[in-house]
Amino acid sequence: MEYLKKYAEESQFFHDVKDLPSPQVSHCVDTRKTYYDGKKKFGKKNYLTITVVEPEESSVAKGGNRDSDEYFVDIHFYNTTSSNINIEYSFNNGITWSKYKIKSQGYATIQVSGNGNSVVLRGINPNLSGTEWGCINIQICGPDGSQNGSVRLSGDVTSLINGFGGVDDLSNNPACFCQMFSENYGIVSIEDLQLPSTKLSQYCYKQMFASCIGITTVPELPATKLAEHCYSEMFAWCDGLVTAPSILPASKLSQYCYNGMFRNCTSLTQAPALPATELAYYCYDSMFDGCTSITTAPVLPATTLVDGCYFSMFYGCSSLTTAPTLPATTLAQNCYSNMFYGCSALTTAPVLPATTLANSCYSAMFYGCYSLTTAPTLPATTLENSCYSYMFTNCESLTSTPELPVLNLRDYCYQGMFQYCTSITTPPTLSSENLAQGCYKGMFRGCTALTTAPTLPATTLADSCYQEMFWGCTSITTAPTLPAMTMMDHCYTSMFRGCTALTTAPELPATTLARSCYSGMFDRCTSLTTAPTLAAENTASNCYSYMFRGCTALTSIPSILPATTLSTYCYEHMFDGCNNITTAPVLPATTLVNYCYRSMFYGCSKLNWIKAMCSLATTNNRTQNWVYGVASSGTFVRNSAYSTYVSGPNGIPRNWTIQAVAS
Repeated sequence: MEYLKKYAEESQFFHDVKDLPSPQVSHCVDTRKTYYDGKKKFGKKNYLTITVVEPEESSVAKGGNRDSDEYFVDIHFYNTTSSNINIEYSFNNGITWSKYKIKSQGYATIQVSGNGNSVVLRGINPNLSGTEWGCINIQICGPDGSQNGSVRLSGDVTSLINGFGGVDDLSNNPACFCQMFSENYGIVSIEDLQLPSTKLSQYCYKQMFASCIGITTVPELPATKLAEHCYSEMFAWCDGLVTAPSILPASKLSQYCYNGMFRNCTSLTQAPALPATELAYYCYDSMFDGCTSITTAPVLPATTLVDGCYFSMFYGCSSLTTAPTLPATTLAQNCYSNMFYGCSALTTAPVLPATTLANSCYSAMFYGCYSLTTAPTLPATTLENSCYSYMFTNCESLTSTPELPVLNLRDYCYQGMFQYCTSITTPPTLSSENLAQGCYKGMFRGCTALTTAPTLPATTLADSCYQEMFWGCTSITTAPTLPAMTMMDHCYTSMFRGCTALTTAPELPATTLARSCYSGMFDRCTSLTTAPTLAAENTASNCYSYMFRGCTALTSIPSILPATTLSTYCYEHMFDGCNNITTAPVLPATTLVNYCYRSMFYGCSKLNWIKAMCSLATTNNRTQNWVYGVASSGTFVRNSAYSTYVSGPNGIPRNWTIQAVAS
């Protein structure tokens, strides 16, 4: 009693502590009588009830209880709102009541002892509301003080609003039950709990039972009028949950209404029926994210989509074998983005009949679907930005690709589309001559079985259009012709990087360069023996940086790099690690800029002839380590106009013969 008196004083009981009933009294009398206020019949009283369920091996048996040998739980009420909350509780099923007024940001505690004993709760809080971070949080602690008190919840949670339950309309009670029982690891059952409201408010059930790992079955959810984030993460991280409601009956949804509702419920085997036909902004976002035991997706009947409606809906559902039919013919931004991401057991993709696309509509839709063998037909003739980006990334069993006949491309439309599809041997035909920024960026990156590159006929490029397109395609032996004369920023950056079987580089006739246009283009192409002629007389920042780095079989390189006006980083690491070249290209530029030659011939251990017309009188970042690791002897041809020079890895190699010529 001293324990209760302490919290009674702190929480401002309405009654004297001596009037409190013993917490050991169990409920045995049915007091669910019809409630009247003298004018209107409200129905039966149905109080929220918390019943002690002693675990098989409780800490009490080890001396955890300071007052008795019975298992007990402490129920802490935390008011996170700016208003007072009134709570009444009874240990004898409503025969006698005691009251708490929990002040704003305050708390109160009730202790219930004895297996099967209960406390019933009610309150008159018609304006009960909170924020997306909570309202009234109930923490149920066991004898050891941690939030693992073993209990069963039953009755009507809305009895905390009107005193008896049955509240149908929560639209004026935003976030009223938000995070109410979250992280109570000892709750073993909520299947007899009632959530009767059919009209919800924003955030009303958000994270209500998040991380309640002991629950296996949840109550039915009859609401038909939803609100923003109303069910958001309601059961997220309940990894013991096996059974969801049979149906979520709403036909019209609200934005983010089901966001992450069952996220990481790893034991859930079947999804509820979802009959809604009127969708909303990101309504199903991440609804079953991480539900690794779900095998079949529910029917999704909607034909009119909205932005993000199915975004990440089945993300990480690694046991899902059957996808739902997707009948929509007109798509919306991000509508299917990440929808089946990581569904590694999915063997067949649904038919995709849409002819009108939207930005990122299919982005990463089947990313990581390792068992998918065939891609669906893609009938659209007009593309949108990022529409197919990363659509089949990491689909390791995919052996064929759909036709891609569209001629007018959009920004990043095919970016990463087949990235790391390691069983694809033949690419689709790519006939477009109208490119867009990043349109083919990383499209076949990591396709290690791809033996042939598609023809690339475009003569007018776009920024990043071919960037990383064939990076890591270790079976490609021949590169496609690249006829463009004018480069764009990053247009060929890392295009063939790591193509270790590539023996011949394409001709590169361009005379106008752009930032990073050839950067890393043939980086680590270890079978490449001959580098193409590089005729451009201008440079751009990073234009040739890392272009042939690690090309260990390279023996023939351009005889001259004719540009006389350099740019920052233009030749940085260009031939780094090319340990079979013996003669450097002539370098006619007389004026250097920051980092232009940095590490240019780093590690070229057989290089023994260099002709450079620049001044090497001082050590600086322009030639930092540019001849580090070259041959121990050789010939360096310098400009006779400069009489002084630095020896070593940042200047003229030591022990080399020096010849002076006029520029």
